[in-house]
Amino acid sequence: QDVDYNEGGEIRGCLPGDVDRDNKPDIYFAGNNFGAIMDKEYDGGAVTDGDNYSYYLTPIWGDVVDGGKFARASNIAMGDMDGDGNLEVVAIVPWTGADPVDNLRGLFVYEYGATGVLWVVDTPSGSPLTYSLRQNYPNPFNPVTNIAFDIPEATHVSLKIYDLLGRNVRTLLNEQKSPASYIAVWDGRDNRGIKVASAVYFYRLETEHFTTTKKMLLLK
Repeated sequence: QDVDYNEGGEIRGCLPGDVDRDNKPDIYFAGNNFGAIMDKEYDGGAVTDGDNYSYYLTPIWGDVVDGGKFARASNIAMGDMDGDGNLEVVAIVPWTGADPVDNLRGLFVYEYGATGVLWVVDTPSGSPLTYSLRQNYPNPFNPVTNIAFDIPEATHVSLKIYDLLGRNVRTLLNEQKSPASYIAVWDGRDNRGIKVASAVYFYRLETEHFTTTKKMLLLK
């Protein structure tokens, strides 16, 4: 996935796990200047062959410094903090800019939900003031894209993907959520786990007091 990145990785933490529960071993990395959680998933074969790994980057949203986001993660940890059966990866980010006094942050919690959606909660920023649904990124995309939205109050949230005929392709979320900023990751698969074709798709956010729709392009 596309991610803002600064050179000088200075990897400060890594841990093994299988957060997405696909029975493929993963190694999760975070670094001082890395700007993201990097997931290296082993696909089988010789462990020394780099072609046998898939690479995924999940951004750690930091402050903009010199034209890019600059998240200085000091370590990562893993566990099921809320007891819902889904593991969380926690990035410990003491600061996100050149000056630690002015850019103090905290913990960034990444949870891979039961529907195959990775939720990113920027806990130090506080609750959003308004509802919003942002344009997915990257767009066009293949095979994964991010959908960011803000929820300013506790409410039932539905986030669904539709095709041009209005058919529900994928339900990413349909549950009560607390106020926070979230990012949903769609892997280009339908509700049966089958990869969908190249096309224009719509994603729709519905809450008790806010509803909006945007479109995106899957291009293989």
